[in-house]
Amino acid sequence: MPDAQRRAELASRIEQRRQELGARSDVSQRLRELSASGSRIPAPAGRNQRSTLNTVIITAIAGVGLLIIAAIAAIVIISGVWVQSQLTSSPSTTVEDFYAAMHQQDYATAYGKFSSAAQSHLTEAKFEQTMRATDLIAGGVQSYTIVTTTTNGQAATVTVDVVRQGNSSVAQVFKLTLTQEQQTWRIATIQQTGQTSAPTPSN
Repeated sequence: MPDAQRRAELASRIEQRRQELGARSDVSQRLRELSASGSRIPAPAGRNQRSTLNTVIITAIAGVGLLIIAAIAAIVIISGVWVQSQLTSSPSTTVEDFYAAMHQQDYATAYGKFSSAAQSHLTEAKFEQTMRATDLIAGGVQSYTIVTTTTNGQAATVTVDVVRQGNSSVAQVFKLTLTQEQQTWRIATIQQTGQTSAPTPSN
C-alpha cells in the first residue's frame, strides 16, 4: 500500500476515534473535573515563605534605623544643653547675677550664687542678716561694674567696683574668686580690697 494512502487511512481513524471519545459523556465530564481541579491548585508554599521572610527583614531594618535616629537625636539634645550651659554660665555672668540680685535686695537669689563650700560656712539666714544691715548703714547697691576677669581652668577671679547709695561718688573694690560646680560658676569668696572713684554707672 502506498505511503500516502496509509497516512490518509491513519488520519481518518484518528479523527473517527476523537469524535467517538467526544461523544461519550463520561469522558467529557472527567475532562471538565480535571480542568476545574487544576484551577484550584494552591500557589507554591516556598513563595509565601519568602514573602514573609522579606517582610520580617524589612521590619527589623526599619526598627534598627529608628533606634539609631533616636540615639543621634538624644546625643544632639544633650550636646545642645551642655553648650547652652557653657554659653550662659561664665564667671562674669555669675558675678553680674549676684549683684543684680543684691541691687534688688533679693538675698535668696544672691545667696544661691555661692559655692557649696561657701554655703557650708555661711547660712542663708546669716548672709541675709549681714546684707540687710550693710544696706541699712551704707545704702543699697546702686551700680556695679566688672573691671577684670581672669580664668584658670576651673577657677576664676573677678574684680568689680560697687557703688552704694550712701556714697555715690566712691566705689568699693571687691575681688571675687569663683569655682566651677557641675558646669556652673559659683562664688567661693568675696574680699574688699579698697575703694576708688565711682565709675560711670552701667546698671
